[in-house]
Amino acid sequence: MATPATYRLTDGLGERRIAADPSHGLVEVLELAPELATRSGVAALIERRASVVGSLDGVVAHVHGVARQGAAVFVTADLPRGLRLSTLLGIAASRHERLSETVVLHVAQALMRSLATLHRHVEPFVHGAICPDHIVLTPDGDAVFTDAAFGAVLPDLEYSRERLWKTFGLAMPAAASLPRFDQRADVTQLAAVILAVAIRRHLTEADFPRAVPELLASVMAPAAPDALERASQFRAWLQRALQLPSRGVFSSALDAERSLTPLVGSSSRETRAAVSALVRELTMPEAGGAPVVNVGGQYCRSA
Repeated sequence: MATPATYRLTDGLGERRIAADPSHGLVEVLELAPELATRSGVAALIERRASVVGSLDGVVAHVHGVARQGAAVFVTADLPRGLRLSTLLGIAASRHERLSETVVLHVAQALMRSLATLHRHVEPFVHGAICPDHIVLTPDGDAVFTDAAFGAVLPDLEYSRERLWKTFGLAMPAAASLPRFDQRADVTQLAAVILAVAIRRHLTEADFPRAVPELLASVMAPAAPDALERASQFRAWLQRALQLPSRGVFSSALDAERSLTPLVGSSSRETRAAVSALVRELTMPEAGGAPVVNVGGQYCRSA
């Protein structure tokens, strides 16, 4: 079945299409949702934020241009090759895939390693809009973040924690007033993504934050007898990354990555190989299932 010319993700940012750019090849063009496009200075905010991460090749999808046409704002950005994480979760759920505990840990490590690179090299930069729709696992086993420029726009909306989750699928730490878009929030957002990978399905609107403790208890349970300790340690790591305890939470991805690495017990090369194998496995066609199509090197579910 043909891929639609335009499509929407579940991130609330707007409508997208794939286009051919004479300088950059195939790109993704996002037309911002009206509630974002009509905000004063939004194009300049996105351009400034995009320029900060322009040198992070292989970690962030670059923004090539921001243009206002009347009331509409269009953002043109890289189309990373690979499997969008939201597609991975959809495939795992529809095929009843049981991702092994080792694969889950490798994916978690790849994701947190990329976020730690972002936090380390452009500190105190934050992504601010991390969700399954904004992460692509590449054929080389790396994780690339898309839509990083919108972390400059979303705080100005002054949405509550609940509304950010409902509208944009962003998991934010609890706060006494409005949520803060900082590195701790990045860790929380990515931890919610990792939790979804661990339970092999998307988190629903009702899952966050009320059902998180129950979902955490189900991660890697029941584990094999020889893996019980590692399963318990991973659940404890997730709890800290989700900012659930009153003490000992991770304030940045650097802290979270350092704590996760000994738990995974594999080198970066082994993790890349495991993630690469997962991308290849899940993009293989399955008889009778909804096809996974290749759009400019990125795999997605067809309509």
